[in-house]
Amino acid sequence: MRVSFDIFLMRFSAGRARADRAGAMRILAPLVDGPIDDLDVVTIRTLDGDAAVYGLKEADSLMFNHVSGQHVWDVMVEVAKAGSYVIMPVGCPTCVVDAADAVELPEVLGDELGTGVLIVHSGAELLAAVESA
Repeated sequence: MRVSFDIFLMRFSAGRARADRAGAMRILAPLVDGPIDDLDVVTIRTLDGDAAVYGLKEADSLMFNHVSGQHVWDVMVEVAKAGSYVIMPVGCPTCVVDAADAVELPEVLGDELGTGVLIVHSGAELLAAVESA
């Protein structure tokens, strides 16, 4: 399955985005296929798929798209854990890896779609949230 829509990862602190680029890069760097290009996009490759990742130069927020395979979903969850990011798949519930992260979310993210906030612990749970929307 290939998912072509955008999946955003952002870190919130008192409603403002803050990033942990080092945390994100610890997970992503071994998977990057080639240099970060002028558009600030890379392809990451996993055992069973790949994804385009935007935003690595600054990592205030990241965007994954053209996601294929199962392992990329695990990568997104691991990046969210390492960088205290919230996962926001377009048109799907906002997902957090730690309930404490939900406290920092702007209200609109939890209620905009009427779906609330989901806690996910694995890539399989994240993919299930996306597929159920």
